[in-house]
Amino acid sequence: MQVYSRLTEAQLRNRLEPDKGIFIAESPKVIGVALEAGCEPLSLLTEEGHLETLAADIVDRIGEVPVYTGPRELLAQLTGYELTRGVLCAMRRPQLPTLEEICREARRVVVMDNVVNSTNTGAIFRAAAALGIDGALLTPTCCDPLNRRSVRVSMGTVFQLPWTYLPATQEEAFERQPRSQDGAQGGTPRGRQDHTLSASRVQLLEVRADADIARRREEGRHFGQGRGRCANRGAAKNGRGKGKAFAPD
Repeated sequence: MQVYSRLTEAQLRNRLEPDKGIFIAESPKVIGVALEAGCEPLSLLTEEGHLETLAADIVDRIGEVPVYTGPRELLAQLTGYELTRGVLCAMRRPQLPTLEEICREARRVVVMDNVVNSTNTGAIFRAAAALGIDGALLTPTCCDPLNRRSVRVSMGTVFQLPWTYLPATQEEAFERQPRSQDGAQGGTPRGRQDHTLSASRVQLLEVRADADIARRREEGRHFGQGRGRCANRGAAKNGRGKGKAFAPD
């Protein structure tokens, strides 16, 4: 029960042992999306009146996971806030994809820099998912997307949109490069993810970006020319002579 009452967001995240990190999903809809994305449930906390209604489907899906219940006032006192739709679920933090895995097939990604408000973080994920964005990259100074409020505001899109963190510094990026068994650059350090891109991969992404920019400029040029031709035809049709617009006396 301490995950709902005593542990802070930072303690739940467990930076020292990420594999043991936990996050809290709130509301049946968000919990359902998390389960569909493959997140592992650890326990469920719900108002006793929701066991046969709002939380019934979630209880059936989580199997033998512990379920805690109580009256609304007691749960609010225990957690320190009013529960949205009366259901909370503690879940294991999923392993993040690497930077290269996100960018490999992506055409559009959103980059978040120093977004420290949890509500804004959730709203950005929700908007990015609605716009068909392929992934999200965050600087280490951003609010955790698996913060309880971020997850709730995102409506669960933090589980649907691939995301990861960017290296904080050049030194950190260098440290995350693959290393060989003798410690030289070339293999991956045990227990650490490789979040860096190879030089060839960076060049490929730059080429893709340049090509996309050139294509958009060309589309804009054709659009402008088309508007110009339409305007000229309209002027010729309404004017007294070819190519002359009508002007009242």
